[in-house]
Amino acid sequence: STDIAIHYAHRVGALVVTLMVLAVASHVYWWHRQLPLFKRPAALMLGLVVVQVMLGAFVVLTGLQPIVNTAHLVNGALLLATSVVLSLRSHWMSIVTGVETRAAQDRVSHLPPIEAQRIERELQITERWRSPA
Repeated sequence: STDIAIHYAHRVGALVVTLMVLAVASHVYWWHRQLPLFKRPAALMLGLVVVQVMLGAFVVLTGLQPIVNTAHLVNGALLLATSVVLSLRSHWMSIVTGVETRAAQDRVSHLPPIEAQRIERELQITERWRSPA
């Protein structure tokens, strides 16, 4: 029936998302482990995907209770938002490393000092990548 096909497609999609999150997190920890800018969202994505799978099981076991369904939906939205954050940070880092780093630092000069210091540290790490060993 159509309902079974929808549920099956949802589970296959969940498996694909879980595998992709594992692949992204593995890539981040293998290639970018020194960058908290990438590491934090990757770790959060891993935690959220574990919670999402557990909530999905609870949705089935509790007979579609609204509170469990809502938690499953909210957690899925958090997982999506975290993946967008990681994507935007990755894109931002590619822009920063593709142009003069000093110009990128000037772009963050208006941020609060603690945020500017965090970005400054991460830019120093990227400068080490760019300079020959």
